[in-house]
Amino acid sequence: MNSKFLIQIVAASACLIAGCSSVSPSAKIDTLEGVFRTLPPKYLADSSFESREQLLTDLQSDEDAYRWDPANKWMNYFSDSGPVPPTSMIYLKVFADVDGHGVVFVHMPKPHASGEPPSANQTFVLKVGPDGNWQDVTRELMPPDADLTAHYSPTKTQPMIEVALYERYQRADGKGEAYGFGKYTQELWWNGSRFELRNVVPRKLADLL
Repeated sequence: MNSKFLIQIVAASACLIAGCSSVSPSAKIDTLEGVFRTLPPKYLADSSFESREQLLTDLQSDEDAYRWDPANKWMNYFSDSGPVPPTSMIYLKVFADVDGHGVVFVHMPKPHASGEPPSANQTFVLKVGPDGNWQDVTRELMPPDADLTAHYSPTKTQPMIEVALYERYQRADGKGEAYGFGKYTQELWWNGSRFELRNVVPRKLADLL
């Protein structure tokens, strides 16, 4: 058997096992849809590649870009009864670096009504590496004093992300404590190379809606 043909078979088999996307590596950051279709599940609230077609249809059903805004490369998935519910909400924004390459910021706030505290494994910064695969560059591009357990909400049109710490409160049903969004106290600005953290006058996230 031709060795080149054998390599192609092995590669195709590996792709089937891993659940590869049909989008080429070069298209991963060209569009919001390309990012959505190719991000590994752990960076998209555990959404499998197979489930994303249905999930994408759900997101694109909003005519006013309320959850899905391809022009600004921004999305915010939230649904209590979606057809393929991820494990959390998803906030995602694609920024451009000084060379015009895409840098993806994604925040997946887990449900904390159970009293489970926020964790640092729900916020990531990603880019496509030289090998064509997604790379986690959170530590390289986030400021060292950024609290990765905070809530991050990217704005649509500005290179800025609103930051609010979670606050613990007593549940109204008497079933202990839970966590909710606290005051919006910081902004994370993208300067083309990395994120910069700035303090702002505290405001409730609910006041900004």
